Amino acid sequence: MLYVIQSTTRDSVIISDAAPAKALHASIRTILEWKQQGIVKFVGLTGPFTPMKTLIIVEAESHEEVFRLLASLPGTPYTDNAIYPLISLENVEQYLAALARGAVSV
Repeated sequence: MLYVIQSTTRDSVIISDAAPAKALHASIRTILEWKQQGIVKFVGLTGPFTPMKTLIIVEAESHEEVFRLLASLPGTPYTDNAIYPLISLENVEQYLAALARGAVSV
């Protein structure tokens, strides 16, 4: 199943309070590795150099597996309400379109 993971806070998984630039670099590197392995289907970052909002789409068997993936990233863990299951990549496109229209808030 595909899950979309979203972040809205600066101190979330992607941005760490302790060392934002280092955490951002480490997180993006890890996510790109996941993409090479086929785990991550889409990564969307909004904002200037340090993204305030992050959208990651991963393939996992369960929420628990998603949490295990996120545990390898620096920063504060995502909460359950920041992870949404998706049926297909077509739903991802619909989600992103809704996001662009402002119909869905990240």
